[in-house]
Amino acid sequence: MSRDFPRRNGFARRDDLEHPVLASHRNRCVEENRRFCGASALGWSRQWEYPYVLSHLDDQPDTRRILDAGSGWRFFAPTLARQGFDVTACDVDGSAKSRYRQLARKENLALRFDVEDLAALSYEDGRFD
Repeated sequence: MSRDFPRRNGFARRDDLEHPVLASHRNRCVEENRRFCGASALGWSRQWEYPYVLSHLDDQPDTRRILDAGSGWRFFAPTLARQGFDVTACDVDGSAKSRYRQLARKENLALRFDVEDLAALSYEDGRFD
């Protein structure tokens, strides 16, 4: 990540999305969203969330096991898996499970989907980075 990347303790401004690091990740997210989900627009919070996460993963070389909690059917978990991360997506709605399974098999991805309630996740401590 760029040294001049804005760090605001969890708060962001709209113009932060124009920073070259976030803009690059945001453009990539739009493309991946179109590829996997057929839509080009990101939701109001996702336009911040996904580029922010991608930009910080660059700073965490030991991060390999990722949980995308409350994922539904989105492009983000497959995108991370295509980058070589071991990704588990989960949601209380299990309707995306077969789609994730087919995609993982087709593209040989370390990607799985579990039906989980976010209020009572069954994963052991330390399973994800």
